[in-house]
Amino acid sequence: EIDCVQYSVSLQSVESVNKDFRVKEDQSDKVINQSKQHEVCLGFTQSNIVLPIPLHLTPSFSTNICSLTYNLHFEFVTSVNELTRQGPPEEEGGSEWQGPTKMDIETMVWDLPITLYPTFPTHAALHSNIGTSNTSQI
Repeated sequence: EIDCVQYSVSLQSVESVNKDFRVKEDQSDKVINQSKQHEVCLGFTQSNIVLPIPLHLTPSFSTNICSLTYNLHFEFVTSVNELTRQGPPEEEGGSEWQGPTKMDIETMVWDLPITLYPTFPTHAALHSNIGTSNTSQI
């Protein structure tokens, strides 16, 4: 059994320019972290994470000159050796869980390509604290 110690997920934008339009031949893609969440999950049987997507981000697109794509970049830190489990407390009132003081770890990385679609501004405002108003003038 492999125990997950902690994990993080980042929303990354990847800006790439077509080779024919690059200023320098060795110009690489520009990767920017737009948002990130991190969770320590050692000792848990389940965990969840919520990654906000900023409303100001440009949707995914591609032209003959450049493209903007997005990835969910996952990093999982796992234990190499099986960990000893702390049993339930014997005394009344419980006890405090003590994590291991030392452990061998391994990190796994995974990039999941995703597509961001545009949203109608009024729909986006329903889920934010940004006030919107509609006026009609006759």
